[in-house]
Amino acid sequence: AARRRRRGCGGAVHGARVQEPPPQPAGQQPGDLIIYYPDAHHVGMYVGDGYVIHASTFGVPVKVVPIDQAGPYAAARRYA
Repeated sequence: AARRRRRGCGGAVHGARVQEPPPQPAGQQPGDLIIYYPDAHHVGMYVGDGYVIHASTFGVPVKVVPIDQAGPYAAARRYA
């Protein structure tokens, strides 16, 4: 079956290895990926002090916003 290709912010980490266990909401470190929405259709990168960098949609400039303003938190991942 053909896989549907999505264009988005998740392509920046292609080929990275996941470190386990995943960070908890209060334990993030700069560089952690913050996954939003239950279907994981949006990703931001934690930059520290409670902020993430993300682009809300194609053509919109990248912004640094509080972690809870980029979407509903679903999970986080740390890559080596």
